[in-house]
Amino acid sequence: MHIFQVHIGDTLARKSIYSALNPGHEGKIRQKTLDFYRNRYSYKLKNGWSIIFIIAIPKEEQEPIAISACAVGRKTKRFKHSLTIVNPNYRRIGVGKTVLRAKLDVLKSWFPDVKYKSFVNMDNAPSIALCNSSNLYISGEGTRERQDKDPTDFYIFEEI
Repeated sequence: MHIFQVHIGDTLARKSIYSALNPGHEGKIRQKTLDFYRNRYSYKLKNGWSIIFIIAIPKEEQEPIAISACAVGRKTKRFKHSLTIVNPNYRRIGVGKTVLRAKLDVLKSWFPDVKYKSFVNMDNAPSIALCNSSNLYISGEGTRERQDKDPTDFYIFEEI
């Protein structure tokens, strides 16, 4: 498997976004994050944000099978819209862990003084398992209130 860091505007990145962010991910990933990668990321690039975008492509394939991405404020040193998605046919073989680890390594090299935080819904067992296997630990928990939906309980994961 090949792991690449690509620019968000790259053809492979766009192809990854549209294939990975299919309607099956609704509810598992915050709608705001899905919308950001589908069509709203360009305004962030103009306002001092960087987007780290990692993809995985199997040696025998030409289509991306996994993505891990996040937006990082160069001035604020905050992370937003973090996600890792793996094609269901390639789950449970370490692909998600590999792309998440690659993203964390890039973040450490670009922003060494900032700790990575991720908010994961308590009912999202695959994401919790991915965080646990990637040397992230639960540092807190909370509840997100939403206008038209039931409140969502979440864990806060940070890097060890």
